[in-house]
Amino acid sequence: MLNSITPFFIVDYLGATLEFYQSKLGFNVLHKGGDGHGNDFWAIIGRDRVMLMFKHVTPEVHPQPNCSRYEWAACGAYILTSDPDSGPSTFRSPAPSTRSAVRAPGSLCAEAGQGLQ
Repeated sequence: MLNSITPFFIVDYLGATLEFYQSKLGFNVLHKGGDGHGNDFWAIIGRDRVMLMFKHVTPEVHPQPNCSRYEWAACGAYILTSDPDSGPSTFRSPAPSTRSAVRAPGSLCAEAGQGLQ
């Protein structure tokens, strides 16, 4: 039996990413780590029954949203919620997008560094 799956996103700035997800989306940092000398480069965050993982690899390795590889690839994570209007206002504010995607009612689409759509 599978219990969960946790998307793993590469990010440019781990600290700024964690701040956004905590202050704007209500996530909590569950775990973070790095080289053992205070230089964190990965983190796991959670909210309700959802977990996400983030990792800063090197300054040369940047996030690459699916849509930058294939125009038809709409998102890196599909989020289903029973009531998107009850969440933070960021869930209800459409993110700028040059593409369209078919989504079920109550669903959100996310790419690291691009916000929810």
